[in-house]
Amino acid sequence: MRGLSASGIAFTIAEGEILDIGAPRAVLDAVRDQDPARTGRAMRDLLAESTEDTDHLTNASEATGTRSTC
Repeated sequence: MRGLSASGIAFTIAEGEILDIGAPRAVLDAVRDQDPARTGRAMRDLLAESTEDTDHLTNASEATGTRSTC
């Protein structure tokens, strides 16, 4: 399901969970504005967010004994 959030488009990925694409949007905006320092910060933020998401999915699948299909 698609919806709008304060930082852009968000998707419902599971009941009660929202995937916010604000971090990828920040990268696109910084590149568009040709701001290398802001692009670097946005990329690091995106990587940190991706790492947290991966850890969350890994921990959830280990706790339930299921394998994520993401």
